[in-house]
Amino acid sequence: MLRSSFFILVFAFAASSAFAYVSPGEPTGYVNDFAGVLSFETVTTLNTELETFTKETGGEIAVAVVPSLDGDDIESYANTLFREWGVGGADTNTGILLLVAIEDRDVRVEVGYGYEGTVPDAYASRIIRDDILPSFRDGDYDSGIKNGVASLLLLIRDPSAVPPIEESANFSFEDIGFIGYMIFFVGAWVVSIMSRTKDWWLGGVFGAVGAGVVALFAGVSVALISAIPLIVIGLIVDFAVSSAYREARSSGSTPPWWTGGSTWGGSSGGSFGGFGGGSSGGGGASGSW
Repeated sequence: MLRSSFFILVFAFAASSAFAYVSPGEPTGYVNDFAGVLSFETVTTLNTELETFTKETGGEIAVAVVPSLDGDDIESYANTLFREWGVGGADTNTGILLLVAIEDRDVRVEVGYGYEGTVPDAYASRIIRDDILPSFRDGDYDSGIKNGVASLLLLIRDPSAVPPIEESANFSFEDIGFIGYMIFFVGAWVVSIMSRTKDWWLGGVFGAVGAGVVALFAGVSVALISAIPLIVIGLIVDFAVSSAYREARSSGSTPPWWTGGSTWGGSSGGSFGGFGGGSSGGGGASGSW
């Protein structure tokens, strides 16, 4: 029961954080400075370099500098913005988003599915730690971003030129964060399915599946004890989200976010033309200065 309660709390916390997302706007180029901290020369130079990189490789690297995260956490914000802009090709998902939040003093390298083998989390973390943060601590955002982009380009173009990293076998806080992050997305997907069904018995099925998951981590005896409460919770949640979703649809209004009625997708446009429609599964690394 304790483990199940912990997962429920993680889900609630992740949900409250993720839906604080406020889009900074559509991209106007590869480098988008919504906070106004980069020089014209830096933006122009990087846009040219990244456009050339896309023409040569088909991959896309986007830079977004925002004033703040508006109460969101950097990981979910970056993943949502990545998907909204569609960084990387729709077929290859070879995209990277370098996100900087000035007021929050947070930075993240969000890696698309297609680049997860090329830019592992450990390398993304080292780029943030060694190439970006030292300049940011001195208030030099131009150098930090240019150094970070240069390191990413080198890693993709010539991995042999980058010193290897000895991976640690220890379970890290980033691993815990990734697990919590995946729990949220699975939960959001489950809620989205339940809200669109006419019957609410499906919640009980998901509750039973949850008991099976508990069995894997805590044993059969704990799973048997938690099965009935989880099934009842599933039925109640399904009834609540299904009722709220149908009521909103029948009145012509947008369903509440907690029913899975909101969409995170978006399209980019303007003179830039937009990115290629890629997606990310949460790979990458974060840092603060």
